[in-house]
Amino acid sequence: MGLYEFVVSGPKRAESDAPEPLEKTDDTWYYASVDDLREVRRRLPTIGAGVSVRASRLRDAGNGLFADCAFAVGALVTEYDGTRISFAEARTATRDERSHYRSLQSRISVIAGLREPEAGRGGGSFVNDARTPARTNAQFVTLRLLTTEPVFTRVPDDQIAVALVATRTIADDEEVYASYGTGYWEEYVVNRQF
Repeated sequence: MGLYEFVVSGPKRAESDAPEPLEKTDDTWYYASVDDLREVRRRLPTIGAGVSVRASRLRDAGNGLFADCAFAVGALVTEYDGTRISFAEARTATRDERSHYRSLQSRISVIAGLREPEAGRGGGSFVNDARTPARTNAQFVTLRLLTTEPVFTRVPDDQIAVALVATRTIADDEEVYASYGTGYWEEYVVNRQF
């Protein structure tokens, strides 16, 4: 089964001839070319075409991300979409603004995630952390170009993205949950700047 033969039921947005990553680690998938990475991103489900945003089933969580079709284990669910900003800009943001931030490149750049759903864009910034491993059904993964550049070299925007990948089968109409990591909750509790 190809990487993109992943929709178990519902509309099928991707074909099995989509580019496969050259290499995968637990949190990063590496692609051979910028064109491959663009094609992967183009085929990801978006708000209104594979995922939706509505009131979370978690109490007091605001909006949540929902599957509009079933996703198999290993399926890319949607992109973490928003505005890319520098790490320095992110450090000056308020705690409320940072609630939708996701690191793109450690200490270099951040994605200021969408705060309002927009049809046709990735819905990853609406995923909630159920804070219960048994309910977690997705994880964040970085999609990037395979390169020989040093780790802390800034990567051009078209060569890196963040998406959610299913860690177990996600049913149609199921809310998508991913761990934010202990660092997020430590900051949330002590209200530190990052």
